[in-house]
Formats: sequence, C-alpha cells, structure tokens
Amino acid sequence: MERFGESVVEEAALEWFGGLGYAIAYGPDIAVDGSLPGRASYADVVLVERLRTALVRINPNIPSEAIDEAIRRTSRRRRHTRFCRGPSSCARRCFVKGGVGGVMSASAS
Repeated sequence: MERFGESVVEEAALEWFGGLGYAIAYGPDIAVDGSLPGRASYADVVLVERLRTALVRINPNIPSEAIDEAIRRTSRRRRHTRFCRGPSSCARRCFVKGGVGGVMSASAS
C-alpha cells in the first residue's frame, strides 16, 4: 500500500476549502510577525477580527452585544478535564467536539 505524507492531505484540504469559497492564507503571512498578522501573540488561538467579520456578515441582524458574547465564549480558555492528557490532547478534543478552530476564513467577496 502506498503511503502519503501530511502535505498531500493539506493540499487536498486547501483545494477543497478553496472550492467552497474560503480564502486560503499562507501560514507565515498571517503569523504574528507576518505581512498580514491575524493575532497579537501565538497564544491567541482564535483570529478574533476574522471571526467578528464573519459573524457580522453571516448574522447581519444580530445585536453587537450578541456578537461580542459569541466571540467571548469562543475565545475563552478552557480548563482541562480529567479526560485530557494535557493541552494538546484537550485542544484536539475541543476542536472536534466544540466545532471551534481553523485558520481559514470565508472570503467576503
């Protein structure tokens, strides 16, 4: 059986998301010190301004207080549970169960 690397999966995912209308950003460009930084620190997991833009676009009639609350809840740090084996295992579980994550944003155009 032929094996393939992470880059094959990554390229397929990028092509798929691009076909759905997502804007694809090169990681180093959106890094803290990149040309289009999306966060103030590498500790910032959620790209808050991209999330805010998407929430407002998707929910134009929602009050700004509700948008702020959604961002607050999405961005808050979670405590590790007894089922976690540490931060990285918990992050994977939160990503899958919570539906939160990703560095891609739907394009506005």
